[in-house]
Amino acid sequence: MHYWWVNHKQTFKQENQNGYIWSPMKKRNGSKNIFYTNMTRVEIGDIIYSYADTSIKAIGIIKELVSERKKPVEFNKIGNAWNDQGYYVPILWFNLEYPISPQKNWQLINTLFPKKYSPLNQQGTGNQGCYLAEISNELSNVLLEIICKKNNIDHFLDAKNDILEHIIINDIPNTIFDENKITEKNQIVNSRVGQGIFRERVINIERRCRVTGVDNPDYLVASHIKPWRESTNQERLDGHNGMLLSPHIDKLFDRYLISFSDDGELLCEHELALNALQRWGISLHKNYGSFTDKQKIYLKYHRRKFTERNQKGFYK
Repeated sequence: MHYWWVNHKQTFKQENQNGYIWSPMKKRNGSKNIFYTNMTRVEIGDIIYSYADTSIKAIGIIKELVSERKKPVEFNKIGNAWNDQGYYVPILWFNLEYPISPQKNWQLINTLFPKKYSPLNQQGTGNQGCYLAEISNELSNVLLEIICKKNNIDHFLDAKNDILEHIIINDIPNTIFDENKITEKNQIVNSRVGQGIFRERVINIERRCRVTGVDNPDYLVASHIKPWRESTNQERLDGHNGMLLSPHIDKLFDRYLISFSDDGELLCEHELALNALQRWGISLHKNYGSFTDKQKIYLKYHRRKFTERNQKGFYK
């Protein structure tokens, strides 16, 4: 995955409202520009930070690869000096309720910007010559921490994971899985949507939602302990990498807002999640059942991500 920073300058409104970024292919004199060439390097699922008017106003996800397209008509007279033919990349934008000022957080982030081709100058304001610049994973993580202190970005994270899962599914080869001539790809895809062999294997281990006690599988979700998108193909089909959970409990578990200790203690530190559990009449001071040795291996991974979320305010 790559991480990008776009300086919109005058075109923020048009690009944000219509879901894209656009740049000329070359400078007016015909020479190449690294910030334009970067448009050809983006990949589906990459994260992009939208900077305009001295603030990060939105976070985006690359939806499609670059294509050549004429300058958007909604630009009107903006960019009259640009060539008409350019690079076009569709973006799924998520606007921030509270934009973030890099300058006000300069001490935290200034050393994380690239020494060459940086989107900001040494004073923490926009580099006038920059359009699309690549930034590091480290800088992206710090920016997310800053953003999450004032903004709820769960919808952005959910969308990012959905896109990544779509990429993974398309990359899975159609190899034969078992004697019934069912392709491994179909089984793995079904394990994501709660059907097939994974669900059957989970039901053989978990007979009810250990939190709510509901035992009708029609009302329960076969939830991966180690998330599907982060698991190997073998782990995606392993019944021990799963629990049967009521949908509202699964939502908290999937977002690392709750987790479990090996001996069955329900773990929760997030204020909003605690309020939800209280309203649902669910107690933290109760044992919710032991786990198999194999489940404990997956739970160790889940608790690590749970801790990261509660310390940093987001999950990767």
